Amino acid sequence: MDGLFVFASGARGAAVIERLADEGHRIAGVVLPGGRAPLPELTALAKRRNLHLTTPDDVNAPEFLDLLAHRGVTLSVVAGFPAIFARKLIDLPVRGTINLHAGPLPGYRGGSPLQWQVINGESRAGISVIRMDEGIDTGPILAEDRFAIPPDATIADLQSIASGRFADLAAQCVKGLEEGSLIERQQTGPARYWHQRNEADGRIDFARMDARQVHNLIRAITWPYPGAFAFLGRHPVRFWKARVAELPLCGVPGRVVRVQGEGPYIVCREGAILAEEVQMAGGWLKSGQRLM
Repeated sequence: MDGLFVFASGARGAAVIERLADEGHRIAGVVLPGGRAPLPELTALAKRRNLHLTTPDDVNAPEFLDLLAHRGVTLSVVAGFPAIFARKLIDLPVRGTINLHAGPLPGYRGGSPLQWQVINGESRAGISVIRMDEGIDTGPILAEDRFAIPPDATIADLQSIASGRFADLAAQCVKGLEEGSLIERQQTGPARYWHQRNEADGRIDFARMDARQVHNLIRAITWPYPGAFAFLGRHPVRFWKARVAELPLCGVPGRVVRVQGEGPYIVCREGAILAEEVQMAGGWLKSGQRLM
């Protein structure tokens, strides 16, 4: 397909651009978020593929819409781009605008869907491609996929898997739109909207959360995100890696203990976690070292 524009901000967009270019689609432009430093992986990819880059401050501004029209946009593919698209921008391409959403719909509409799936203890992750409309992830579904969430997989692991799967789905949808063979279906079932997560949402409440919930939160917001944190006594501690303790340890939630020289374990509402990589004001600690 000629006249593709890809709106991207990270690895998901890079994977999609690579796949579409490999399959012979003419990418008329790559749009990066304005107001921030260019993303190295995307700028390097655009240079290698000889793609036109643009970083508008406002994708809904008339001058940017004019640019798209001038460059002959036929389809916009949105891959993790942090902006709200107005109706004029959505409808400008003759084949519309499609959005790659990292959650199954309609149960995971809204922000941070892949992180929420890990936090909620889902055993399988879902991703979707939808035709964009003015609602919050309410458009008809064009394609979807599911894959296992291993018990100890981190958000970085799952994002890597999802990026490859999104590239497959995007290629499938672009081909289907070009051929007129793509079947759309309306979303069905109960809808749930999840808010975009911020750093404050990463605080661990050992008195309220069991060991599995604590473990899920830590792996859902570890690198490249700010990480889960707690205050043990007066000491702020940021958790980057932990696992659910096999030892059936009980007691006061938040208590840090060692058992026969092993630890540090931290007691939760039910069970305990073994802290494997934590960060304090004094530096990094790993499993086997004294936390407090």
